[in-house]
Amino acid sequence: MKRYVLLVLLIYALLSRQVFAADWEIDCDGKDCTNPPPHPLFTQTDQWIPGMWEAKIVTVKNLDDKKNLEINTKVKNLQVDPLKCHFDEQLILSINRLDLPDKNTVVWSGSVGDLFKRRDPISLGIFPPKTDVDFRYIISYNQDAVAEENCPNPTTSFSLQLNFSRKEVNNESEINTNKVTSAKCDDQAPKSPPTLINIIPGINSIALFWEKAQEPVTYYIIQYGTQPNKYEFTNPNAGGKETTKYIINSLDSEKQYFFTVVAGNGCAVGLQSNQLTAVTLKNFQTSPTIINQSSNVLGVSTCNVISTPTPTVSILGITKKNAYWFIVALQFVALAVLWL
Repeated sequence: MKRYVLLVLLIYALLSRQVFAADWEIDCDGKDCTNPPPHPLFTQTDQWIPGMWEAKIVTVKNLDDKKNLEINTKVKNLQVDPLKCHFDEQLILSINRLDLPDKNTVVWSGSVGDLFKRRDPISLGIFPPKTDVDFRYIISYNQDAVAEENCPNPTTSFSLQLNFSRKEVNNESEINTNKVTSAKCDDQAPKSPPTLINIIPGINSIALFWEKAQEPVTYYIIQYGTQPNKYEFTNPNAGGKETTKYIINSLDSEKQYFFTVVAGNGCAVGLQSNQLTAVTLKNFQTSPTIINQSSNVLGVSTCNVISTPTPTVSILGITKKNAYWFIVALQFVALAVLWL
C-alpha cells in the first residue's frame, strides 16, 4: 500500500506545475465584468524612494459558454502625492502575460501618467469562451528620479485603482485558436533601438548605461542571461523614456552575464540594442571604472576595466525567480517519510 501511495505522489510531483496566487480575480461574461475589489490594486501610504517596485497578479476570466470577449482595462482613479512634483511620470506600470513561454510578454508599459491620460482602454486580449489568463502588473519608481527645485525630496506616495470592461467579438477571423489571442496594437514602435555604451560590474550587481532610442518611446526593457543571445531574465519596466542607466541587483558573484536593452511604446516593442557582457566581481574586489565604450554594431562587446574604489549602490532591480524547486523538495520529503 505504501508503495502504491508513493507511486501516485511521485507522479504528482513530476507533473504538477507552478500556480500563481492572484491578488485580484476579474470575472467577465456576456453582460459585464465584475467590479474589482473596492481597494486599489496598488496603494502606498508610506514614502517610496527611487528604485522601489511592487508586483501584483491579476487573473482575468471569460466565464461565458459561447461568446468571444475582448477584455480591457483602464484607470478608474489615480492619486500621486505630492501633486506638484509630477511623479506620475516617474512611476512606470507594466502589464505582462504569464501564460506564454516568455512569462514577461509585455501587453502595455508606460508611466501611470500616460495611462491616466489615455482615452482608449488597454486591451488585454481576445478571450474565447471559458478561458482565463494570469497577468502580472508591476509598478516601479524610476531609479533616475531626482530632487528638483520645487521638489527637494524625491519621495512619493500613490494609489492606483483600475476598472475592467468587456466587448463581444463576433468576427470569427479574429479567433483562430482556443487560447487567448493578443488584440491589435495601434501604438507605433520606436524608430530605432537604444545603444548600450557602458557596463559596470559589482559584486552582486551590474550597472548599464545606454543611449536613448528614437521616439516614440515610453519605457525600456532589460533582458539578460548567462549565455550569448539567450535571455532567461527580463525587467519589463526599467524606466521611462528619459532613462539612460539602470542597476540590476541580486546577481551571482563571479558569473558572466549578457545584456541587451529594448525600447517600447505602449503595446509596441522595438528592436533590441547591441549586446554587452561582464563578469560580476569577487567579494573582496572593488568596483571597477569602465574605460571603453561599445561600438554601435550589433554583437557582443566585452569591457576592459581598471579597479578603483566606488561608492556602494543598493537599488532594487527586478529579477525572475522561481520557488517551484522548494515545492518539489517538500513533496519528495513526504515521499521519503511514507517509504519508511
